[in-house]
Amino acid sequence: MKLSASISIKPVFDVDAYENDFDIDAVKTDINMLFPNKSINYAKKESRNTKKGVKYSYRFYVDGVKIYSSQIKQLLRDHKLNENPIYDLSIHDKNEVLFLPLTTQKANGVAPQLCPIDCDIFKCCASYVEEDFEDYTLKCEKAKGEKILQKINQICEKKDEMINDEEVAIIDTKYIKTKLN
Repeated sequence: MKLSASISIKPVFDVDAYENDFDIDAVKTDINMLFPNKSINYAKKESRNTKKGVKYSYRFYVDGVKIYSSQIKQLLRDHKLNENPIYDLSIHDKNEVLFLPLTTQKANGVAPQLCPIDCDIFKCCASYVEEDFEDYTLKCEKAKGEKILQKINQICEKKDEMINDEEVAIIDTKYIKTKLN
């Protein structure tokens, strides 16, 4: 499935580690910061040797939620998860291709298949979105608007701080003198 700015998907997170596998529950805790109290399923690729060492790859999927891919990337940034090298944000780039679990296809070649762990394949498919899934698209847009408003208020507060009482008196005096002349 080719990603677009206007297609809702199930939130998906590509997670890779080298040399040491990571704690699945810790990743789920990170994801639950973004999507509280939601069920999270995952699929795993068989570990493999690479130039960087043994690579462990997973995809995590949030069940019961739909959102634009670009908003997932922004949520990762807002919660500073982009600073954790295990999270691959490139899968959320515009026009990126998300392959289905079980495929061995990859945009630039072949990779081990993603195998769902303890769930059916539909739980680990980003494009399998049902009508009754909670729409996080609107929540993200509202949060974005609130952030912009908060930024504007901060700028206004800084401007108010920059003008002290003496400056106000000088401005008032100049205004009065101008009006009297």
